[in-house]
Amino acid sequence: MALADLLHTLEREAAGRADARLADARAEAERLTAANAAELATRREQALAAREQALRAEGERSIVTATRDAERTRLLAQHELLARVHDRARRNLVQRAGTAEGQAAIGVLVARALTYLGEAAATARVTPQPTGSRVEAGDASVDVDATLEGVLERLWPGLAMDVVRRAELLR
Repeated sequence: MALADLLHTLEREAAGRADARLADARAEAERLTAANAAELATRREQALAAREQALRAEGERSIVTATRDAERTRLLAQHELLARVHDRARRNLVQRAGTAEGQAAIGVLVARALTYLGEAAATARVTPQPTGSRVEAGDASVDVDATLEGVLERLWPGLAMDVVRRAELLR
């Protein structure tokens, strides 16, 4: 019986060692599973953060592009408005130059232009134009644009700013 007891003892010890190894293997598997889950969660968080950052950057670029496009559109519309107003003002001046009021204004412009020549100018050359005259000193030292269109051009920067301000108020 001693042999049977020995065999039985060896089988129990082998079964105990097998159970211990199996428990160790299960514990190692659980540890690896937990570590992999933690690493996967970290990678997922990093991927989501990178994607979020990329989407934010894309959104910011889209906002900048849309803002730039809107400003470009506004400026083009403003430019077209100013061109139409300037053209209309010039046509109105040409039409009114032939009226009594227009001729009086042209006379004032020519008289003012002659004052710029001063006493030194012995002669003045007055070149009639549809909306006024060009007045030039005899020695060509002074040339004055005494036309209604010339006045429009000299006043245009300030007038354009006023047109823009008024257009913005109407928005």
